[in-house]
Amino acid sequence: MRGVMQVVVIAVLVAVAVTVSVSAITLIAMRQPEPTTTTTIMPTSRPTTSTTAARTPPSIPANTITTTTVQTATTLPATTITSPTTTTATTNATTLSTTTSTTATTSTTTTLPSTTTSTTTPSNATTTTTVPATTTTVPQRTCTDSDGGKVYGTKGSVFDGNLNATDFCSGGLLYEYYCRADNTATAETYPCANGCVDGACVSTGTTTTTVTTTTTLPPTTTTTTIPTLIGSDLDVTYIARTPRYYRYDVVYVDNLPQLRAGTENQKRWPATGETVAYTAHVINKGNNTPGSFGYQWLVNNASVASGTHGSIAPGQDAALTYSMAWTLILQNITFRVDQNSAIPETVETNNERTIGSHDLTISIWAERGIYELFNNRTNLAGSYSFEDWIQAQVAKLNERFEQARYQTAPGGVRDRLRIDKIVVAENLDGGSSPMNSDPDQFLIDGRWQFADGDATNANGQGGAWLNYVSIFAATIDWGLIHEMAHQLGIIDLYRMNLATDPPNRGVQVQDGNGNVVPASNLPAYGFDQIVFPYGGLMGGGDTSPYRDGTYFESHTAGGMNAHYNHRRGYFGEYLYDTPLATSVQVLNATGGIIASAQIAFYQKDAFTEIIDNTPEISGTTNTQGVMALPNRPVTPVTTATGHTLRPNPFGHITVAGHNGTMIVKITKDNTEGYGFLTVHDLNVAYWAGNTSAATITVRTNYPKITL
Repeated sequence: MRGVMQVVVIAVLVAVAVTVSVSAITLIAMRQPEPTTTTTIMPTSRPTTSTTAARTPPSIPANTITTTTVQTATTLPATTITSPTTTTATTNATTLSTTTSTTATTSTTTTLPSTTTSTTTPSNATTTTTVPATTTTVPQRTCTDSDGGKVYGTKGSVFDGNLNATDFCSGGLLYEYYCRADNTATAETYPCANGCVDGACVSTGTTTTTVTTTTTLPPTTTTTTIPTLIGSDLDVTYIARTPRYYRYDVVYVDNLPQLRAGTENQKRWPATGETVAYTAHVINKGNNTPGSFGYQWLVNNASVASGTHGSIAPGQDAALTYSMAWTLILQNITFRVDQNSAIPETVETNNERTIGSHDLTISIWAERGIYELFNNRTNLAGSYSFEDWIQAQVAKLNERFEQARYQTAPGGVRDRLRIDKIVVAENLDGGSSPMNSDPDQFLIDGRWQFADGDATNANGQGGAWLNYVSIFAATIDWGLIHEMAHQLGIIDLYRMNLATDPPNRGVQVQDGNGNVVPASNLPAYGFDQIVFPYGGLMGGGDTSPYRDGTYFESHTAGGMNAHYNHRRGYFGEYLYDTPLATSVQVLNATGGIIASAQIAFYQKDAFTEIIDNTPEISGTTNTQGVMALPNRPVTPVTTATGHTLRPNPFGHITVAGHNGTMIVKITKDNTEGYGFLTVHDLNVAYWAGNTSAATITVRTNYPKITL
């Protein structure tokens, strides 16, 4: 598995091993339970820095889903569904008029047959527009690559008219952009043997990063002269809110999520009018004692309390508390120290911290070895503080939440994450780790642990901590942001890609000649045969128009907003959001409709990730290339966060997304082509408002082969 540190993720209820190679460091997190799966982290895109985007405190409505009633009048050919556990069922689509009880219901009429084709979306589109039924002519593309192709030792840039990207590093992994034969740009990941710096592999064992250091060092050796911090530095490290209340405690029975017996009615949030306390932690990160200092509390930028606190010694933590009544309206809570700049400080930028009253929460656990290394090196916040560094990572996650503006989430992801507790321990490995007995385990939404994987050594075995700090102190660790997102129940979208380990990427589908279809004949992208060309932080989905792997995808944004204002504990339950009725319109390689064609859907197995030669669904497209998909039976379940698994074309959807991909085989006139349909497509259509009915555009590479 790829990445820049060894990561082991342990689920709260279901043990899930996630291993990512990253500088031989072991990080341990309590992930939201992902039932019986092994996941692979795919680090993404280049680091950037910016401040956290502000947000206006909104009112918090009850969690509702607005359903759009779509009345569709058409006669479609019969479709057949074959299931190993059910008899064959035949469905004839006629006039469809479905109404569900919702907060706000609108009525949209779509008349078929009229040609429905994707808008400017490069992958399987989930929103449609009506255009004349004509074949699209694709203009000739050009693609330029400044370093001439896959040249791993040289940083280059590509531009193909749409994508403008530059090679970048994520730890020791190079993301190398290049032009394909069809003049479209793509990227591959390449593990640099001697390290990766500034978009290129290093040819020797010496690496120059933001802080100059060698790539492999003994625990106490570095080529960098670390400046001595002289003076005072009052650092507002985090703000906690008490009392804490329960997140969801989820167990999986027959791979279906349910709340642990006895926890169904646990209190999740404070009651309106209840007194809650905000406690700000201040540490003197300098090496002298500054004397007494002033402080100030603000709510929505209005001062509500102030005072003076006595002197704190170097390394000492002071806790200051402000209490107020809880309200359903989100409040921005700010704490400042030395607000009048009366104390000369080495660093002035860490005197203030702001949180949202309704933010989701995470606890951070760190071994003292890595903690002290961060405290003795300048970080991306300009200070010498582990707390400032980890807060910068959370701030970047929140910034990316705000920027995730798509049709599925016009205002971006509404939730924010804040650190509610930071614990530093001598050792966090083994059964004696204090995290194992954390009384707040089910009171904080997620947690992340920095441990070296060796119970006898809390300083980073073999210099691993030093390597990690040298690489990431001055930048964003996108792999860490990816992992923190898992703590909020966000899934790995790359699970919907083709498998990597089985022969032929797990594809056993045969063409009309009886030959197994080579994975290379499928319309996938890059050397990894990925389904999503413009994936994001969770390794898939679509980040258009950003087309930047450091952004959250439209799917992630829609899924998070679908259970806004709910505590976490579930994992991927938002995959259950599918339209009541789904049709597909199949297009050829140039965007033209494929009418009166045989079509078959082959689903990836949830456990083996094999796509066998037995189609789950088959049928014929009508004159507009459209076919209605039958809903396959499921065991219904509704989560406490408002998501319902109901009959749908994919059947029993696994919450990690393993079986969320189908190969679409289209056959007509002794010619065959292929495409993909994913549960991602159905989810995005649902969150875009097509809750009752949706037509998904499936673009294929037809004609690919002649039979």
